[in-house]
Amino acid sequence: MTEQGRVLFYDNSTGNKIIEAPSQRGDYFTPFEIDYLISIFPELRDRVRESFDYIELEYGQYDQDFDESNGWRINIETKQIEFNYRDIGNSPDDPPVYQPPLTEQVAQLQAADLDNKEAIASLFEMVLAGTEVLTNG
Repeated sequence: MTEQGRVLFYDNSTGNKIIEAPSQRGDYFTPFEIDYLISIFPELRDRVRESFDYIELEYGQYDQDFDESNGWRINIETKQIEFNYRDIGNSPDDPPVYQPPLTEQVAQLQAADLDNKEAIASLFEMVLAGTEVLTNG
């Protein structure tokens, strides 16, 4: 089975979305050729090529973030995707706030949590070892 991730085209000067070629999966399609995509989308075909760029994602990469966000852009300094997530407390007039994918933020928090638990366990073992020395010494 062939898989193709999303291809995200964005404006080089702002990082704003121009067009998104959706991911595909199946037995009977040919993976996207970038030149072909540029030729079929007027939003790309009618622009100066140097005015935009693209990133290709793995199949399924950030699917949850795409589903739960109000949009995306590319940080033009880091070339990383950022999402604008729905926030019930914001006014519709507030400018969008973009941030790294929540799936990555959660993974980082989980790793930090595991590191903290390991550090606490090590400290607990040292305290127990010190207590045994004092009571047996």
